[in-house]
Amino acid sequence: MSITSTMYTAASGMDSFTKAISVVSDNVANVNTIGYKANEVLFADLVGASYSTLAGTANRAGTGTTLLAMRSDFTQGPVMSTSNWADVALNGDGYLVMVPPGTATDGITSVAGAAQYYTRDGSLHVDENGFLVNSQGYQAVGSDGTVIQIETDAANPAYSDYYVEADGKIYGMPVDGSEPVQIDEFRVSTFPDQEGLVRQGGNLYVQGPYSGNPIDGTAGADGNGKIMARSLENSNVDMTRELVNMVIYQADFTANTKSITVGKEMFDTINSLVR
Repeated sequence: MSITSTMYTAASGMDSFTKAISVVSDNVANVNTIGYKANEVLFADLVGASYSTLAGTANRAGTGTTLLAMRSDFTQGPVMSTSNWADVALNGDGYLVMVPPGTATDGITSVAGAAQYYTRDGSLHVDENGFLVNSQGYQAVGSDGTVIQIETDAANPAYSDYYVEADGKIYGMPVDGSEPVQIDEFRVSTFPDQEGLVRQGGNLYVQGPYSGNPIDGTAGADGNGKIMARSLENSNVDMTRELVNMVIYQADFTANTKSITVGKEMFDTINSLVR
């Protein structure tokens, strides 16, 4: 392997570890983000021209490393309690289903033709039109495929309070003091391969080419997770692990810079001999 090849090999390492450090930094920045799933990196070696070994067989010289892939850790994060009735966490498999802001308007709750998003972030509230939405205005979808509307006349509420059961059913307490009324029910979707989901930002995912089609259902049914009311799933980022990874990647980056420095010194030595 030539001096130039050695320097390019080190450069590939610097590039890969720079990207790895960026992934770790993103994880650390989202340690308190509701429903966030940590990312991890996978490395692969690079090979170049063939050469002969002592045994007389052909082999290929290594030319560095590359970032092969980035994948998400979909293990469940810790669950914390809240005081908001509309905050929900899924204890187990599945995703809440959301559609873009404005998909449903007053009196029209169909989601036909709307892009569907999937999330573990159950921090929800009732908007001015009575729809159940997240902080970005994305609307929650019910088990019947329509947007969940808690109040049809938000200016004159029909209910004094609300609660959510483990099976995802949403109930309202009528203002006249009569028995609770079921308002709607959360749709919960799973995928044949959730690692194929495509991250969209804002704690949202969309179906990807390798995720398979969504399997729509309800909480607690067919292996789906149950709803934990007045709760939110925290980020699953392990700070200890991330800080250790940061130290390792920084050390690896530094080692590769030294390889380039050594290569430059070798060039300088050769040039001085030529003069």
